[in-house]
Amino acid sequence: MKIPIVSGLLTRLKSGTNTTSPQSVRRVTEKSSKWSDDSLDLALGTLLADKESKSYGVVQAITLNQFREDLGDLWEQHQKSIFLIAETTIDRMLGKGQTAIQEDEYSWLLITPDLTQSEAASFAEHIAATIGEKLVGARFEANDDSDLTPQTSAIDLTTALSVDGSINKEAIQKAVAQARAIIARRDKRIRQTKPPTTSNAIDHEKNTQSTQSPKSSSEIVTAEHGLKLLYWPMWSADSQAIDMFVCRPLAGDRGDPFSRSDPSLVAANSTAVTRACTVALNSMIKDGVRAKLVVPIPLAVVLSPNQRLVFQALEKLQDAHRFLYLRTEIVAVPKSVSAASLLTARDLLKPLARDVSILTDLNEPNEAVLAAGKVVIGCDASAIASTSSDILTRDLMKFKNSVRDRPSYVFGLTEKSDITVAAKCGFDEIGGPGLRAPLRHTPKTTEPLLRDDLINKT
Repeated sequence: MKIPIVSGLLTRLKSGTNTTSPQSVRRVTEKSSKWSDDSLDLALGTLLADKESKSYGVVQAITLNQFREDLGDLWEQHQKSIFLIAETTIDRMLGKGQTAIQEDEYSWLLITPDLTQSEAASFAEHIAATIGEKLVGARFEANDDSDLTPQTSAIDLTTALSVDGSINKEAIQKAVAQARAIIARRDKRIRQTKPPTTSNAIDHEKNTQSTQSPKSSSEIVTAEHGLKLLYWPMWSADSQAIDMFVCRPLAGDRGDPFSRSDPSLVAANSTAVTRACTVALNSMIKDGVRAKLVVPIPLAVVLSPNQRLVFQALEKLQDAHRFLYLRTEIVAVPKSVSAASLLTARDLLKPLARDVSILTDLNEPNEAVLAAGKVVIGCDASAIASTSSDILTRDLMKFKNSVRDRPSYVFGLTEKSDITVAAKCGFDEIGGPGLRAPLRHTPKTTEPLLRDDLINKT
């Protein structure tokens, strides 16, 4: 069992030499600063030297070790994407004066000199939960018997310095050993209470659905001719990059294939779109494009017996790929929908993807959608885009306030100025013609882009 080796860092501080090896690249980030070894020396060295600090010695270890073990051989293949999710989450959640030190490819030290011991522990657990939610998406449940979030543990450095100011290596080794024992116990508990596999969870959901819903009276019809897919790029605050692509299908008559009057045709169109999206995502992964793909599924289809064909299409993706790169988006939500229907749809989709989102109306968001938990809530602003900046700002801020602190996205922004407004309003994900034109082929690249640049240089 491995955790951050604090003693190695402290030995390096004492000797003043860089002991970093290619196999263990140590990085450090401090809020409002870049990665640098100088920041590492300053952050940890100052913490150890400041005996008068009210929270002297507050260091938390956080490790993705259990998640790494769950992925097995797939870890090497996907560790860059996993690291990107973890790194951007930690960086985004750090406060002023707080620091994160990456000790190896799956472990960090969190230094929070402004927090008490209990506050630091809660803060680390909150970061771990957030990372876990992003990594395993729909599978994450805070009250599950088995917790798949990264493990955290306090590193007690209060006795790290001797009376003469030298580093007490024995105390450091003891602190690390205690942390290792805590994490090992948690890992053992997790392995003993391993949750059911995704396929079993899906079978359970299907069995539950089959007992609650009548069987389909007829086989699904063929999707309408001329159906095309557009992949709209979308910017993500988590990764500070344009690395999401939202699928929007277009019918031959340029209408919405999910708004047809025939429910069987809507189901057929949804199945065809989902199948095409799985092919597109597999192609992206094969080409090395590590981006999230958002697949829209009408609410009526999710709740109908015909959902099995959509689910079967999604299941053709490897589990690791679905839980890293796939989002299912519930669309075509009627105003009269009940909260119970939305929660049922969410729970049916949760075992199939990294996360679930719901698209609702910007000016008249569905109350049931706003009440739904553990989903990303979004709106389509195309109806009011290109209006005055003041009106757009007012409407977007009203929507953002209605979802409170939950993840949110806005789509359909047609002008560059609209993108700037949405970025200033604090949306987590932003897309539309004002950001980039849609692609009619499989996405090939992603693009780093800071929020500040999104505001100033869109």
